[in-house]
Amino acid sequence: MNANVNVFYELTCKDLNEAIDAKNKIIANTLDDETVEIKIECLRDV
Repeated sequence: MNANVNVFYELTCKDLNEAIDAKNKIIANTLDDETVEIKIECLRDV
């Protein structure tokens, strides 16, 4: 049985390295029948 699953992640990361690490972990754990959308915001000093 194939179940097409749409998964949405919304992350707030402290810097670019943390954002890249999080994205890579999500992609590594994504199944073949999943469609993933990732929204990443990074914190910055103003």
